[in-house]
Amino acid sequence: MEKLSERVLNSIEKIKPDIRMRLDVPNFVTNGVLDSMDVINIIVAFEDDFGIEVDPVDVVHDNFATIEKMTAFVEKYLSKDGKA
Repeated sequence: MEKLSERVLNSIEKIKPDIRMRLDVPNFVTNGVLDSMDVINIIVAFEDDFGIEVDPVDVVHDNFATIEKMTAFVEKYLSKDGKA
C-alpha cells in the first residue's frame, strides 16, 4: 500500500505539478510556492481523493507549510472519520 505522504504528494501534484522540485522550501505558503487559490484547490483535492470534509477552522497557513504538515492534516481527518 502506498504511504500516506506519497498519496498526499500525488494530490498536490494535480494542483502544483512542480511541487517535488520545491520540497526543500522551508514553508510553501510564506515562500510563495503556494498561494491562497492553490490552498483552496489542494483542500478540494484532499476532500475528493481521501473522502474527507475539511472544517474551515483548520484552513490556516501553517497546515499547508510543508508536505509533512499536509500529511498530518489529512491523517487527522482520516483518523477522525475512521478512514485511517
